[in-house]
Amino acid sequence: MSRSPLPCRDANCRHGDCSLSRQNKQLEQRVGDELLRANRAESKRELLKTDFTHLESAMKARDKENSGLKERIASLEASLKETSAALEVEKTAANEIRGTLRMVNFNKEHQLVMAQQALALVNKIQLDKAETLSEIIQDYLRRLGTDINLQALPDEKQASNALRTPKRPRSAEPVDESARKQSTKPRIPPQREKVAEGGPNGA
Repeated sequence: MSRSPLPCRDANCRHGDCSLSRQNKQLEQRVGDELLRANRAESKRELLKTDFTHLESAMKARDKENSGLKERIASLEASLKETSAALEVEKTAANEIRGTLRMVNFNKEHQLVMAQQALALVNKIQLDKAETLSEIIQDYLRRLGTDINLQALPDEKQASNALRTPKRPRSAEPVDESARKQSTKPRIPPQREKVAEGGPNGA
């Protein structure tokens, strides 16, 4: 097998072998450049493919996270609605309690006023009772004069009854003369009445 002759050093050599050799070298250079470009393109394509895979995985993870966030947001919205409803119920209950407290305070104030009025009434009754007892004692003093029988004085129960029943003025009572005469007439026993009717020999 014969070797191909070496190319001439002259770049403008017109020998056939030299021309073919130069063309082959140029083609090899181009093929090498194209292969290098193809390798670079392939590497770039692999990098892009890897980046796309990572991006796709990240997007899927993001979608999954968004789905979880959507579920969480929906759960939070439902919880917020329940909390709002519970707050409305508590607000209504608080308003009812506030109204009850106002009513209780009003009732307590009313009861305090009623108690003060009752105390004033009791004090007035005690004062009237003392005045009535004083009037009764003065009345007995007027009737008995200086002879005072302490046992004949009314006790507390009698004084209370006297307080309940108003006294009628003595000047307003009608005077029954026949009843007064009958009460002042001495009573005769039955035996003496018969003797008086028949005389000494009437039997």
